[in-house]
Order: sequence, then structure tokens, then C-alpha cells
Amino acid sequence: MAAGASCAINVTFTPTAAGSRTGSITITDNAASSPQIVSLGGSGADFKVSVSPTSASVVAGNSVTYTFTVTPSFGFNAKVTLGCGGAPRGATCSASPSTVTPDGTNPITARVTVTTAVRSMPPPRSGPNLNLPRLLTRVRPTRFLWLLLLLTLVASQAMARRRRVLFRLALVMGLVLLWAACGAGGSQVDVPEGTPAGNYTLTLTGTSGAVTHGISTGLTVE
Repeated sequence: MAAGASCAINVTFTPTAAGSRTGSITITDNAASSPQIVSLGGSGADFKVSVSPTSASVVAGNSVTYTFTVTPSFGFNAKVTLGCGGAPRGATCSASPSTVTPDGTNPITARVTVTTAVRSMPPPRSGPNLNLPRLLTRVRPTRFLWLLLLLTLVASQAMARRRRVLFRLALVMGLVLLWAACGAGGSQVDVPEGTPAGNYTLTLTGTSGAVTHGISTGLTVE
């Protein structure tokens, strides 16, 4: 450039990450102070998330609501998609609205609702639930039936007529034991349905493009 002349340098700022960014322009000339360095700065728009309350309790079958806040920084005004994870079994977690768009300055909120399921016992199994001796529970029903029939034939020949009534009573009792053995052969355990009691951690997230911020909150189900 000629002495005393001037020119304009245009700089385009395209941040690759959120937050404050720095840069510089270096101008090499024939002046004694060469090179000339001009410092540059800028901010990549971003947002922060918070939740209130930080923990909550709910009785199974009811709902509890959190307030999810998205706070913009550096003029952030893009759409943020809200998500919720970590809900216990039988419960649902959803945000309303599911997306928010800050105005670049003011925080914006959404409601996150966790709905739990009431606990109930499943219907009882068919047949009596008797605590039989271990020997009876290990005997196969078919073998027990054949043994019972064999005893019936032998006893019918040996027993006197006057004892037939007692024999029939014993036969009925044997059939009842056989039925109980068949019903007790399974290993099914009755588990209550609905949302189990306990302490859980929910993870609330806000996503805009490639940027995701999350925060955890506690949930106690009674």
C-alpha cells in the first residue's frame, strides 16, 4: 500500500463451540513495529438448563411436576428440544411443551410431568397354596396316582367291610394331596404390578443442534 493509504479488512466470525471465543488479525508491513496484531473476540450463543424442585416425592398412582428452565446466553434464540429419561418401571415422563425457543435474553420454562402407576397384586394362582413336605413336592403326580391305585386294590382285598368307610376317607384325602402337589409344582412368584417404591434419578436434557445440556433430579416413589 502507498504511504497514507487505507483499506478495509472484513472478518467473519463462525464459532465452532459455544461460549466466549478469541482470535486475532496479523498484519505484516515494513514499519518498525511490524507485525501489527489486532485482537478479536466473540461469543458462541449457548444456553443453560435448571430444574425445580431438585427432588420430589409421589405416591404410586399419582403424578408429580417439575419446572424445567432454559436460560439463553450470548443471544441464543434457537429451538431447544426437551427430553426426560430414567423414569421407573410403569411410569412415564414427558415435557410440555416438548420444545422451547428462547428470545436470546430471557429464560423460558416448561413443565415436566412424571406419572406413576398404582401398585396392585395379580390374581391368585389356581389351586391351593399348601406348604407340603419336601418329599411330597418331589413325587411326580403320575407316580403318586399309580401308587394310590395300587394301594386301593390291595387294601380293598384285605380290609373288612366295616372299614370301607375309613378307606374311602383316606382315598379322598390322598386325592386332595395329589391335587395340592400338582398346584404347588410351579415356581411362579407373585410380583406387584405398577411403579415400585424406591428412590430414582431422572435426567432432563435440552438439545439444540449438536449441543446438549442435561441436569439430574431426584424422585421418590412411596
